[in-house]
Amino acid sequence: MHRESNLLQLLLGSMRFVRTEIDNFYLDSGGIPRSLDHRKVRREVARLITKHTGKRATKAKIETALEDIKDHVEAMPLTTATYCTGLADDGALIVNIGAGRVIRVSPDGCTLQHNLESGVLVVDPADFEPLDPDALVAAMRQPWTGHAALGACLLAHLPPAPPDCALSPIQRQAVVAAFWMGIFLLALAPGRPLLAFIGPATCGKSITMRLIMKLFYGAGADVGGGVGGSRETKDLCASVISRPLAARDDVNAAPHGIIDILCRIATGARFELSTLYKTLAASSYDPIAALMLTAVRARWSLRDDIMSRCLVIRMALPDPTTTKEVARYDLVAEHRIAVWAQTILALSAALARPASISVTRFGDWEDCVSASLGLDPQLGPALRPALLKMPMERIHVALAADPELWMIYLLACHPDVNGEELTAAQLVDMLVEVAGVEAADGDSHRARHAVRSPKSLANILSNIEEKGSAVVNITKRMGHDSKFLWCLTPKASIELEVLR
Repeated sequence: MHRESNLLQLLLGSMRFVRTEIDNFYLDSGGIPRSLDHRKVRREVARLITKHTGKRATKAKIETALEDIKDHVEAMPLTTATYCTGLADDGALIVNIGAGRVIRVSPDGCTLQHNLESGVLVVDPADFEPLDPDALVAAMRQPWTGHAALGACLLAHLPPAPPDCALSPIQRQAVVAAFWMGIFLLALAPGRPLLAFIGPATCGKSITMRLIMKLFYGAGADVGGGVGGSRETKDLCASVISRPLAARDDVNAAPHGIIDILCRIATGARFELSTLYKTLAASSYDPIAALMLTAVRARWSLRDDIMSRCLVIRMALPDPTTTKEVARYDLVAEHRIAVWAQTILALSAALARPASISVTRFGDWEDCVSASLGLDPQLGPALRPALLKMPMERIHVALAADPELWMIYLLACHPDVNGEELTAAQLVDMLVEVAGVEAADGDSHRARHAVRSPKSLANILSNIEEKGSAVVNITKRMGHDSKFLWCLTPKASIELEVLR
């Protein structure tokens, strides 16, 4: 018993262990955290046992030692851990660059440090390709030129927008740049909007999403499939609790349950799910990921609760001048170090703003990204107008997903309907007029969706009122003759209020 106690003390004195909410870790000599079940931890324990006893460590001896270590680590105080960025006790931002190295970002500047040096443990997410510390520091010593590297390898090569897009090219770039900065701001603003690339097949949605993934994780990064089934939903949940950036392709439809999870991802709220891949027991998880989605026709866009938390980038088919896919991948690989360097410098500049904008004042995502993009001469001034126009882009996406909703929207925009209280029968008469106009304009497929029964129209309006819509506000009250009076108001007029 005495020898076993001495052995445990030897192991604890020779190895560095850390207890966190993520997991319990052994910190190797390079500052890289390893799970206590990792083969390298077992190998190190076996080496120390052999050195201490003079005999080859048996499997039973190793298992016993590991169990004793785990019991000891469970009694240790918790240490703050993060996959991407964390806050040190003095308010500095700790940015993980991989392989046990971090950049300490403060108003005074940026410093290269070893893992846990500022009291925050960083853990490399799966597939993360560490950045070369020397190359990164050299790039950070260059004069800051805004987000020029991000523009050169990503923003300048976004697929074109459709003709009716409310956002100018620089405003679309500002939205994507703001999402990129948001990946690094979890410690300051847990809630962040989702980024949705919407457009026809082969327009470049998935490629753009992969480029952002590779810019963050490195060459080995890729994206997952949709979220339609139970397995895919659990895959998504597993991604957003263990990776700072997650992506899902072809999310055209989403089950009712996944909508709540997407909303919680966007707001940073905890969600409950049966323990991932283990039991049916419910467990609570904290989402930490910035999430990207693509869709051709996003039927979930009819829900106001999820759309109000989405940044929408609509895309059209590329023209012959669009940069080819291989060339875009090469640009990302070439500029990855420079993009990270400029991002870290932007974070430092944001923290160095006047005392009225300090870490304690950063209350939401928009505050954070506005501060971190504010000094960029092009993207900074474009962000605020882009966010103001975003409701109009959401309306375009929602209307494209449901021609029937388009009819309701056109009905709400009619001057004799907008804001007026009308019965379902009166609305049907107006809807027939709207459908006739649309048919005359050559869009006859919408006319086929015109509802000519007051009862059917009332059911549709009730359904929209209950679920909420990103397109129209619908309210009802009982009139004097025991008939419901409906009031329809468009949330934005995409025909009249697009500010170029």
